[in-house]
Amino acid sequence: MEAAALLALAVLLISIGSYVSLCNWMILYQCFRYEKSNSTVPFIGGIFLVFGFLLIPSLHPIGWLAFVLDYGFLTGIIGLPVLFREIWSMSPFNLLHELRSVGKSPAITIKLYRDGAAMFSMDHKVIQLGLVGFGGRWRNSADNIFELELLPHGKVLRLEPSGDGFVCRNIGTRGTPELLYFDDEILFKRPFTRDRK
Repeated sequence: MEAAALLALAVLLISIGSYVSLCNWMILYQCFRYEKSNSTVPFIGGIFLVFGFLLIPSLHPIGWLAFVLDYGFLTGIIGLPVLFREIWSMSPFNLLHELRSVGKSPAITIKLYRDGAAMFSMDHKVIQLGLVGFGGRWRNSADNIFELELLPHGKVLRLEPSGDGFVCRNIGTRGTPELLYFDDEILFKRPFTRDRK
């Protein structure tokens, strides 16, 4: 009875892993065939396949093939260094400047990190969306003047010193129409700054 239950569990795990793996390979096919960029499901298919293979003793020698059979597992392994780099680049250790809007609803926060990474977020509690954020890149274009390009839509903002804070101006959009609610000018205070090293 126990052997039959293990075999049934193995077949279930292999079936789920095979389905996820097949979906991941179909996503790859669609990327090439229709030139659409879609994300795979990382790790899940390969993990289900491995556990299914481990429950069947005759499949132990080829159990490692489960990781190769799932395209999502392969992309997940390849993408891990990039994911860790992104997490590190936007960690509190690398935060140089944090700017918060003054008298603005919804509240806006801009965080500038080392290596040019940036995060722009708006708190939309008023319209029940929660926190909305965009990543981007920033550079110091002149004496304490920052230019921030929000990705993926290319909106460019300029932060210029004004008193004890900054004035943020919308200086255009690269490539696409404006997709972001943003006035022409917003005042920001700087509650946090770290010396750049």
